[in-house]
Order: sequence, then C-alpha cells, then structure tokens
Amino acid sequence: NRNIEDVRELKEKVKYGPIRSKYKIFIIDEVHMLTGASFNALLKTLEEPPSYVVFIFATTSPEKVPLTILGRCQKYDFKRLTIDEIISRITFIAGKEKIIIDEESLFFIAKKGDGSMRDAQGLFDMAAAFCDNEITYDKLKVFFNLAESDVYFNITDYIKDKNAENVLKYFDDIVGRGYDLQTFLDGLTDHYRNLLIAVSTNSSDMILESESIKQKYKENI
Repeated sequence: NRNIEDVRELKEKVKYGPIRSKYKIFIIDEVHMLTGASFNALLKTLEEPPSYVVFIFATTSPEKVPLTILGRCQKYDFKRLTIDEIISRITFIAGKEKIIIDEESLFFIAKKGDGSMRDAQGLFDMAAAFCDNEITYDKLKVFFNLAESDVYFNITDYIKDKNAENVLKYFDDIVGRGYDLQTFLDGLTDHYRNLLIAVSTNSSDMILESESIKQKYKENI
C-alpha cells in the first residue's frame, strides 16, 4: 500500500476513533517504499495527529525516508539476533513440539536465518515437515541441495597446489549435480573468510560454524 490513494484511504480511517481500545495503531511496513507524493500526503497527519492515533513505521532502509518524516518520529533501532539466541529458541520450540534435531542442523538453520527469528523459524518448519519431525543434517543437505563443507576445503587445496585442471573438474561436477552456483559461491566466499580469520588469529573461536567444522579450520591453520 504505497500509492497516494492508499495514503488517502489511511487518512480517512484516522478520522474515526477507536471503538474499544484507548489507541488506534497503524503499522506501515517497509515505509521507505512509499512514493514522494504519499509521504507528502501523510505529512499533515503526522504533524497534527489525533490523540488516539499511533503510527509505527518499520523499515530496513531508514536513509530512504525523507527527513521531514524522520524529524517527526521517535527512532528505535533493532539489532540482529545472534546465532546462539536463535539456536536457543529453536531448541526450545523443538522440545515443545517433540521434534528431534541434531547440532549441525540447528546451526545451519540459525545461520541461514541471518539474524531473523521469523526466517529461522520458517526454515525450521519446512525442515520439520520434510524430515518428518526428525531433522538431521544429511536430510537437510538433500532438501536444500547443499554442498558438503569438504568441497570447499578440497577446492582450496587444489588452488594451493595450483591444480587448475582439478578445480575446473570440480566446478563441472558441482554444476552437474545441480547445485545453485550463487549459493555455492557465497559459501566459498564465507570459507575464505573463515580461513583468513583462522590464520590471522591462530584460532577458530571467531568463526561462525559448528564445532565439527571449526575443528577442520583448526587443522588448516
């Protein structure tokens, strides 16, 4: 609802007070997507809102919201959840729902959630349905068509040995097995970052991976 017609409809709703509650709350998600005309139409209402109205604007790009709007708002920044926080919550849900899940799967889902509990829980729901409430990493690899972590270690070994032929054969094999190349390249980028951290700090403590994968990086220091 980003067009000026939508904002005009919203302004009509603002005129009427709440029936049972003290406040009438309007939440606009991804508010930066509103057009310039929409922001201008909303500005007057923000300047002199009725006492019973509360607007909540949510956005992932606050820098795209006009200063005239930002200047009339209280700003609250929400931090991304850590992997440990997501793992703790998914573990709690799994226990309540009597779903079995191994450590590798927990870590993968938490990392894939990318700081969002909602996204992580969505992945967890899909994984539980696919794995029939017994989630193992081997099943998840099939479901998400994931490359083994050993693939990345093997490729870096070939690169260290300057074995271009084997690198190209490996990529050809990966394409043949149907891996999504963008996902694979993102994983390879993370792998090199992890190697850099391990070599620079002489430790794997700062690497965001499960303990078994961290051990592999320790062995490559």
